[in-house]
Formats: sequence, structure tokens, C-alpha cells
Amino acid sequence: MNPKQLFERITVNLDVMVGKPTIRGLRITVEQILKALAKGIAVKELLLRN
Repeated sequence: MNPKQLFERITVNLDVMVGKPTIRGLRITVEQILKALAKGIAVKELLLRN
């Protein structure tokens, strides 16, 4: 997946998660994903959680 496709999955809506950037169609913020990755949670594990 190229960077453009990744950014197309990010959306901002003031009515969802207080306007924080989220993954399109989900109530998961980009911040939550980045924090999880920084803590060492594997991408595969993140995908299984959702």
C-alpha cells in the first residue's frame, strides 16, 4: 500500500472522537495506533484486535 492510500484511510470529523484523526469507519484514533506501536505492540496483533 502506498502512502497516498494510507492517508486516504484517515479522516477527521468533529463529531467523532472529538475531531481527532481516526481510521476511516472506525472509532480508533491515529494517536491510539501510534502509541500502541511505540509500546511495541505488533501490527499483526493490532489487526486482530479490530
